[in-house]
Parts: sequence; structure tokens; C-alpha cells
Amino acid sequence: MMHHLFHNLWQHTRALCFDSCEYVIVQYIDSNNDGIATCILAKGSEDTCHIHPRDIFRLAVRLGAHALVLAHTHPSGNASPSDADRVATKTLEQAARSLRIPLLGHIILTRDRWKIVESG
Repeated sequence: MMHHLFHNLWQHTRALCFDSCEYVIVQYIDSNNDGIATCILAKGSEDTCHIHPRDIFRLAVRLGAHALVLAHTHPSGNASPSDADRVATKTLEQAARSLRIPLLGHIILTRDRWKIVESG
């Protein structure tokens, strides 16, 4: 189920992967596991993009989201997560637990594929 959701998000936002900068994208999910909204929340540089968890979850609360999927692009085409990607995932998982709005996954998007970031 989640892989289908991740793949659809990648297909829907794939054009952003051809830009030369990173984007942070969040898909907000309802109780039926359907998308409520897909939003570009930040645009960064070639190799970094910053966003605060409160900005992600503020919109989740406003939309009444049941869950969310975080994605960000890697314009380099390298889908391997960085240490910073893993730390961000862990931070967002903790915030998600506190707010009881599950983070269903954090994925890296490239032109050719997507990959799940494990908080490890």
C-alpha cells in the first residue's frame, strides 16, 4: 500500500526532479489513505533544503490530515540518503508521534526513481 502511495507521489511531482535545486514536498493523507493535498513547502539550493517541522505539521492540522508523506528531491540524481536526511526523518517521526499524525514515510525523489529514507 505505501509503495503505491510513494510511487504515485513521485509520478505526480517528477517534473520537480529536473530542476537544479531541492524541493520539500508533503502529501497530506486522509483516514482512507487518499491524498487531501500535495504541497511544495520549500525550495532550496542544489544540495540542501531546510524546513521546520512546525511548518509541515501546521498545515497537517489545518487540513485535518490523518497522516502524511514527506518527500524531497535530489537534483544530482543520487537517491542515497545523507546523514542529514536520516536525522530529519528521525526528528519528523518524533514530532509525528507527539501530534498523533503518522509520518508514513520520507522518500527521496530523483528523475529515475524514488527511495525510502530510513531514520536508522
